[in-house]
Amino acid sequence: MAKKPAVHFCIDRVIPLHHKVNAAALAIKVNSNNAPKTLPKLPGVSANPVKISFFVGKQWKKGQRLRVTFLDGSATQRKRVRQHAIEWLDYGNLKFEFKQSSQAEIRISFKADPGSWSAIGTDCLSTEVFPKDGPTMNFGWLEDDTDDEEYRRVVVHEFGHAIGAVHEHQVPKG
Repeated sequence: MAKKPAVHFCIDRVIPLHHKVNAAALAIKVNSNNAPKTLPKLPGVSANPVKISFFVGKQWKKGQRLRVTFLDGSATQRKRVRQHAIEWLDYGNLKFEFKQSSQAEIRISFKADPGSWSAIGTDCLSTEVFPKDGPTMNFGWLEDDTDDEEYRRVVVHEFGHAIGAVHEHQVPKG
């Protein structure tokens, strides 16, 4: 009888409410298009970014160079992540620079916890939530010998979050 594969899922790393104003300011600093659109002045409508955080983007500026560093993981794990992460460069106007750097926006661990997750776009700049010496992305079940289809699926998925994408069910008009 065939062994049933383990079930894995991605967990969104949502910025806590008390950090949303700072995260929104950082997102706007990186890319002014992340600023909320001006809403009509209606009774009871607030322009407070915490209340309209849904409208505040988390996208990087076009052409942005994102530094990517590994906090741990084997040489094989690192190589396989790089191999699949760069698929996004064919679709987004971004650049990934893989090198050890204390200034990296994307900091990858393979053992932060058992799940796989990523900060959403510019949220990784919020050092109150993602300290500079900690991960902004984790691959909790990817090992040296993990099947390549699973590697690609998980790495492309999490890097999608890192460049600002959310799950389909989170899109209000979806």
